[in-house]
Amino acid sequence: MEREILQGKHPFLGIILVCVLLLRLFGVSAEGQSLLEAEADRLVREAEAEREAVKAAKRPDFLVLEGHDHGAVIVRKVLPPVLAEVKEAEGLKEEAALVELNSQVVVESRDLRLEMTVYDEVVTEIIWWGPSGERITIWSNLNFRYLSPFGRVEWAGRRYQLVALMQSRGSEEERQLRRYLAAEGVQRNWGEIPTLGAFSGVGAEYLVFMDSENPVPQELDEAMEALHGFYLANEDALRDRIDRAQSLEAARKRLEAVRAAENEPTLLHYWKKDGE
Repeated sequence: MEREILQGKHPFLGIILVCVLLLRLFGVSAEGQSLLEAEADRLVREAEAEREAVKAAKRPDFLVLEGHDHGAVIVRKVLPPVLAEVKEAEGLKEEAALVELNSQVVVESRDLRLEMTVYDEVVTEIIWWGPSGERITIWSNLNFRYLSPFGRVEWAGRRYQLVALMQSRGSEEERQLRRYLAAEGVQRNWGEIPTLGAFSGVGAEYLVFMDSENPVPQELDEAMEALHGFYLANEDALRDRIDRAQSLEAARKRLEAVRAAENEPTLLHYWKKDGE
């Protein structure tokens, strides 16, 4: 990975060796694959059936006294059901055990606050917010479109808690936006959107744009090396995670459409309380 500081006439390159290692993160596993529609439909139906089975197990048996069919809604008067007692003591015990476990697991991590814009799915503009409020612009030759905006970034013994504002747009769309803002009186020193030709072309690389002769903060270098190394190592898994989520969401919408077309009536049960 290479880093270049654009600061007057003082370029500096920092190179690190990137090992491609597939890590588990956010529930992504090595076997995570993009799902075909049929497979996604099957997984969604199975999950829905499991949820319905759990609900049915908790649902009391109703003894119906009378019923009224109103088409879309069926109202039934029933005898008061015998509801299962809530085992509050066991729940509190489990909660206490969880708190104790969490108190024993202390993992140090640093906050990583970024604004990231992917242009043309080719280069990424990164705004790094430092611990003292510094705002520094970085350009990367990686397409970070598959990076989750919230989560952990772990690399070379460093751990960050990432919070990123992410967006994607075309470079021509960005130029039109800038022209519009300029016409509205918005004054800003817009930087040019670099092409891949601005980079050396040797592996992952990022360019740091400094507004002064001050050296690049060490925290920034460490964060960028970790971010680039982590993303290179996990890009395939992160892509599969997004593809999987999109496939499952599409399958859920198809199932909802089928359910809506079936027009199954809604069942309402009611009963009198003691003393009424």
